[in-house]
Amino acid sequence: MGSEGGAGSEVEKELVYAAALLHDIGRARQYLDGTPHEAESARLAAEILPACGFDDAESAVILEAILAHRKRKDVKRQGLASFIFRADKLSRRCFDCAAADECDWELKNSALEY
Repeated sequence: MGSEGGAGSEVEKELVYAAALLHDIGRARQYLDGTPHEAESARLAAEILPACGFDDAESAVILEAILAHRKRKDVKRQGLASFIFRADKLSRRCFDCAAADECDWELKNSALEY
């Protein structure tokens, strides 16, 4: 698999794609019964990743990133977990959201970053 580097980091692009696609897959369960979506996303991803050709070590990195993507204080992030956390937060358009004033989300975006 190829790697995508940046700021001294090497992360295989397939791992980035998998984590990005799967990190919120459990959100429906959160809406149904309050299960934290990162936990449900990791559970579902653990079933999906082997069928997609990811080995145990790759799956562990992806699952760590999924589990760590929600809150700043959850874990010390590095590599893929850091990328997914930052991308998840930076992709929100809080500055353009009608509910921004009522929202209590701790990491609101006030502008797009390029």
